[in-house]
Amino acid sequence: MARTRQARHTSLKVGDRVVSNVPGFNWNGVVVEDRGDLGIDGGQIVMIRIGDEDEGERFEIRADDLDRVAA
Repeated sequence: MARTRQARHTSLKVGDRVVSNVPGFNWNGVVVEDRGDLGIDGGQIVMIRIGDEDEGERFEIRADDLDRVAA
């Protein structure tokens, strides 16, 4: 039987404001790129910007390690 992957209804989108839900890492950021379902078991990977739009840090992280917050 073939496995089909279904998109999660909670997937993050570009522009979403997010916070880390990983203990010990307390930061707020903005999703700037959706890298798609590239992680283990097809987990969504997103690029996050923390800080200033021009000089802020950017990195990739699993969407499962983030929580969406109100704008």
